[in-house]
Amino acid sequence: MKYTLRLFVWILFASLTLVMAQDTTCEAGFRLFAHERLTTDPVCIPENPERVVALDPFAYELLILSGKPPVGAVGYLEPVYSHNFPYLADDIAKIENVGFPPNLESIVALNPDLIVGSYVSDEEMTQLVKIAPTINYEAGGSGDWQGPMLMVAELLGLTDEVEALLAQYQARLDTLKTLVEDPPSTEVSVVRMDTERIMLNLVDSFPATIVADAGFGRPASQAYSAEEAKARYESSVGGFISLEQIELADGDYIFVWSNQASDEEYNIADENWQRVQESPLWQSLGATQNNRAHRVGGHWLGWGIFAAHGVIDDLFTYIAGVDPAEVSPNPFVTGSGN
Repeated sequence: MKYTLRLFVWILFASLTLVMAQDTTCEAGFRLFAHERLTTDPVCIPENPERVVALDPFAYELLILSGKPPVGAVGYLEPVYSHNFPYLADDIAKIENVGFPPNLESIVALNPDLIVGSYVSDEEMTQLVKIAPTINYEAGGSGDWQGPMLMVAELLGLTDEVEALLAQYQARLDTLKTLVEDPPSTEVSVVRMDTERIMLNLVDSFPATIVADAGFGRPASQAYSAEEAKARYESSVGGFISLEQIELADGDYIFVWSNQASDEEYNIADENWQRVQESPLWQSLGATQNNRAHRVGGHWLGWGIFAAHGVIDDLFTYIAGVDPAEVSPNPFVTGSGN
C-alpha cells in the first residue's frame, strides 16, 4: 500500500512538472528547473550560471568543489567552514560574506545570475527574485544530507561529480568495515556539548547517519526510531540530558563534539567539556575508563561531503586504530587523515 501511494505521488509530481514545463518557456540561455524539494513553481535558471550567491551549505560546497566558488554566501557559513575545514581557506577568501540574515544590498552589489537557498522566508523571496532567479528548497533535517546535495548537483549540472563523491564516501566506509571486528556490535555514542547543555545525537542527526552508514551500533539511549525519539525528546535529531543523566551517553566509544565556529564558542565548549570530564559521573562511564571517550572537531555538525569525510577520518583513527591517510585517505586533505 505504501509503495503504491509513493508511486502515485511520484507519477503525479512528474505529470505536473511536465505540464508546467510545457506551459513555461524560458528565454534563450535559460532552462527550466523543477524538483519536488522546491518551495516554488519550477524556475527558469541560467544554463551556465557564473555568479551564484549561496544561501545554503550545499550550493556553497558544490560550487567550491567545482572550482567556481560562489561570489557571495550567507554569513553563518564562513566561520563554520573556516574553522572546521582550513584547507578551504583559499576558496573561502574569494567569497563575499553577505551577512545573516542576508543583506539585500550586498547581494545586489554582487550582480548574481542565480541565488540558491533553503528555507528562505516568503518575505526574503519576494525581494530576492527581483535580483536574480532564485531557488528555494526544503533541505530536510541534518541527517538528510545526501538528498539535498544531489538536488543542488542537478541544479548546478554537477550530478556526475557528486555521484562520484558519494561512491568515494561509500568506498571509504567499506574499507573501514573491514578493519573493525563486528561493527554492529560496537556501540558508538555521539554527544554534543556546546554550553552547559549536553545533547545526545539521535537517529536523524548528521553524525548519526555517518555512524549508521559505517555499520556501527548505537547505545540503547540513542537507538530510538525517529518516532520514538520524538516522543521521548520531542526531536529525532537530538535529546538534551543533564550531567546527572550522563550514563545515557555511555557506549563502547563516545565522540564528543561542539560547534566550533569561533574561538569564543570553542572556549565556552572547552570549559563545559572540562567540567564534565572532572565529574565522577563521567569518570565512571565504561568508555571513559577504557580510554575510548574522544573529543572531536566541529565537523561533526555537518552538513555535507567535507564533514562526512572528516567524521570518517575520526572513525578510522579512534575505532579502527589506524591513520586514515595510510589506508583510505580523505580525498580533500593531502597527506593527512584529518
